Amino acid sequence: MGRTNHPKLRKAVVRLMQNDEKAAEEWLNTPKELLDNMTPLEWVESGKGDRTIEDLIGRLEHGVFS
Repeated sequence: MGRTNHPKLRKAVVRLMQNDEKAAEEWLNTPKELLDNMTPLEWVESGKGDRTIEDLIGRLEHGVFS
C-alpha cells in the first residue's frame, strides 16, 4: 500500500480490514456515498476532517452500517 500522510488513518483501516493491506488500499481509494462520493483519502486531504473517517471506521468496526 502506498504510504499516506495519514499513518493513523492507514493503521486503522488496515486493522479494520484484518491486516489485509490490499483491501485497506482499495477502501481508502474507493469513493463513498456518505463522503459525497469522495474517497476517504480525498475527504481527509480536502480538509473536511480525519474525525469523520475515524467515526466511519469505528461504526464499521462495531457493525453500524448506517
